[in-house]
Amino acid sequence: MDDCGAMDASGEPVPAGDPLSREPAPDDAVVFLAATRSAPPLAETALYRPGALVAVIFLIPPGVSALVLAALTPGTGAPVWLPLTLLLWVPIMLAGWVMLRGVRLTREEIAFGRPLRAWWVIPLNAIERLEFHGPLMTLVTTSGRTVSFMPALLRRGAQLRRRLLLSLPAQALTGEARAEAQRLLGRDMLQESGAEGDALTVRPPRWSLALAGALALAGALALAAIMIWAPAISWVALAPGALALLSLVAALWLAQEVFISHRGVIVRFPLTRVTRSVTWDELVAIERAPGEVALILRARRTLICVGPGLLGAWEARGMRETVNRYALEHGTPVAPRARR
Repeated sequence: MDDCGAMDASGEPVPAGDPLSREPAPDDAVVFLAATRSAPPLAETALYRPGALVAVIFLIPPGVSALVLAALTPGTGAPVWLPLTLLLWVPIMLAGWVMLRGVRLTREEIAFGRPLRAWWVIPLNAIERLEFHGPLMTLVTTSGRTVSFMPALLRRGAQLRRRLLLSLPAQALTGEARAEAQRLLGRDMLQESGAEGDALTVRPPRWSLALAGALALAGALALAAIMIWAPAISWVALAPGALALLSLVAALWLAQEVFISHRGVIVRFPLTRVTRSVTWDELVAIERAPGEVALILRARRTLICVGPGLLGAWEARGMRETVNRYALEHGTPVAPRARR
């Protein structure tokens, strides 16, 4: 009798050499999920542990620093302050501990765990937003809690990245995350009904906020240095003082988050903890500032938010199409700001 493998749906035996009897590989599940979108991963639970890069972060820097210092002080013996240099690696060790995080992903939930700590479980339907910040992936829950992790530091981190993108609805993906999911699926998610129509969240790139913050800090330090060491020419401090002030204002502006839905527009400034909103029924007109650096929402109380000109290419496109769509539905005119 020929060897038989598994039974098919009709109860007939399947030959052992038949491809249907082969156990699917983990990557097969990802490809199948990308092709169907609605199909769950074949594996019930996937565990992603920290990889070799985390060990490198913990072990390599102290040894490298010792070798460098030994090369800089040849034949003179180890200086007394040499052990103190190890204190410089305390922040690196703390960063390594933060990154020492395992991830467990199932069809219904994602969990995060560290050594000697319980797993923090988050249902996938409780994830409001997935954001990319360079190598970091940040999940924002409906309760407002956030968790960040770096898939590159995990074993099979690329697979985790793909599976998570394909497990979340389009409404939860923002900016680069939705663009990458769109590439995986091979179709334009912006043109699908319901993919963008419910809500869109945009924010300026984080590098622009970091640059503004760095300029504000540099201006403040230069101002303090001039006032302390050169008080006789304190008028020179006007330049760094103005730089610090303008950079601070820019940082406060670039830190905003704009949420657009069928109800209206919500603008949140996390640094000042100020939130303002306007409904589509209240809007009289929408004006675009030069260069689209801002949108002026004319209502009983005018609301100004960041415009597509300060966003990434994908988010700028999404913001234009979403605003134009809702404005057209409610009869709200959208035009460049008139010069006065």
